[in-house]
Amino acid sequence: MSKKLSETIAEINYDHLVYSNDENIITAGIVVAAGQGELKRGTALAKTADNRLVILGTEREAGYVKVDSSTPGALKVVESSPASGEIAVASVTPVVDDDYTPAANDYVLLQEAGFYEPDCILCDDIDATTEDVDTVGYIKGHFNKDSLILAEDYTLTENDKDIFRTKGILLSTIQG
Repeated sequence: MSKKLSETIAEINYDHLVYSNDENIITAGIVVAAGQGELKRGTALAKTADNRLVILGTEREAGYVKVDSSTPGALKVVESSPASGEIAVASVTPVVDDDYTPAANDYVLLQEAGFYEPDCILCDDIDATTEDVDTVGYIKGHFNKDSLILAEDYTLTENDKDIFRTKGILLSTIQG
């Protein structure tokens, strides 16, 4: 059986997400948190305290973690707010609350409200509406800033760009 050499095998649609391949593009396995909805390739993602990813521009709640450090080399969480487990001891700035006097081995760590920090860019369309999704994200490369998808009403900040850069993700704008 002979093949037609002029037949169309596949079409390539360029989305302009990748700015250039002057930097090696590297991907890694990631977990996108449930509740993010249907996400498109190019969605900028931020890492939560439990290492799951959310859309960049998702707000982080203020809260605290009370820990007991009486065991050498370990911190035991005694109490926290919010109770969702969103605050990880390793990601919180140690500050003693003005209204709390710690016992010899108790510490209260506070987390200010704000936005989660940028981490990577989603490689493929996914649906994370009802459950966590194991997928792939770009962790290094040179991307078009204007093609990134962010949380509604969120604008990419200079700090976001700086954090992406420290992770190996360069952002540029296509001219022309």
